[in-house]
Amino acid sequence: MSIYKAKTKDLNAILFVINESNREKYKAIIPPDYFKEPILTTEEISELFNKMTFFMYKLNNVIVGVGALDVKDEELAEIHWVYVLPKFQNKGIGTALMNHLETEAYKKKLGILQAPTSMRAHWACNFYVKLGYRLIEERETPEGGIALFEKRLIEK
Repeated sequence: MSIYKAKTKDLNAILFVINESNREKYKAIIPPDYFKEPILTTEEISELFNKMTFFMYKLNNVIVGVGALDVKDEELAEIHWVYVLPKFQNKGIGTALMNHLETEAYKKKLGILQAPTSMRAHWACNFYVKLGYRLIEERETPEGGIALFEKRLIEK
């Protein structure tokens, strides 16, 4: 197992992990009128790749998990697209990715990490709480609501 900073050549594999995982987990909790399949297109992942730093978890040279760090300013970054292929979930891969993203943020001297997720994604909400994040905001949306979690890495 290894975590690497993603390169452009990895985009299709990253896209596969995100779309496959999203379909498996979110289709049941997002109202059909708002569920987007696939969640990301090739064009969208390319745009995101230029804005965020993606990392990938490889197991036997296959990308099975991904996560992205989106630096907002000198203190704040958001974590996005933390997804693990369904058959590799509950094996510590998501936690390893989160720890890696936190380390990267800490190296950049970022004090606060935020992680938005669906309020209906109870597994994701519990995951962030388990990792020391606290719920700071809930906002209703037609898709089912957004929960924003936050963790302070550096006290100012």
